[in-house]
Amino acid sequence: AMRDFTLLDPRLGTLEQLRALTSEAHALGMYVIVDVVMNHMGNAFAFEGNLEGVTHFRMHEKEEYRLALRNDSEIVLHDTPAGSQPYMDFWYNNTWDPEGTYGGPVYGKWGESSVDTGRGTYTESDFHHNGDLIDYTSPWEITMGKIYGSMDDLRLESRRVQEKYIAMTKALISSADIDGFRVDTPMQVPLEFFKAWAPAIREHAQSLGKGKFGIFGEFFVEAERFATMTGRGKKPD
Repeated sequence: AMRDFTLLDPRLGTLEQLRALTSEAHALGMYVIVDVVMNHMGNAFAFEGNLEGVTHFRMHEKEEYRLALRNDSEIVLHDTPAGSQPYMDFWYNNTWDPEGTYGGPVYGKWGESSVDTGRGTYTESDFHHNGDLIDYTSPWEITMGKIYGSMDDLRLESRRVQEKYIAMTKALISSADIDGFRVDTPMQVPLEFFKAWAPAIREHAQSLGKGKFGIFGEFFVEAERFATMTGRGKKPD
């Protein structure tokens, strides 16, 4: 899984090679679409008290978990403004905020909405501290749970995290001259993230002369859930 959204996997080639690919595709009248993952990264963290096995999902009231680094020799720590961190740009923080909330709405399997009315979370962390994603019908669990128990889940309802991701995807458009994004698992991403990200990306693409930058996603959900994330923000043209 992703460790750094600003780098290309060297096994797939260099930025120069990607630029050459997009240039050749454009010369042939083709568009280049890049797959982007938003809600999860690698597997650097475990939940304290649950270093092995399933970690049950929790919210609020100090029932959430502190994050701990996994005992994994492949984890490389970086010197960041938030201290030593396993990810260069997204940082964990185990400071409890008794007034922290998740906002909402988020949506369940059948499109039912839920708004957070509780208090208490790790607001200053760029990651969710809630445990594993087990119940795919739960609106909160599918949005904040650690998928497969092995992919650290980003706190995408946070404006701080949104701004980081927006900057990274803008840089990808500018540096690689791509024409669209295919979004991975959008049903596990809060709608408020897309309301911030999609307009910012389209505006940036427009400034580069890409007036019809494409954004589409993978929806493996019921029609009622699909309806909560499509048909919004469209313009007549």
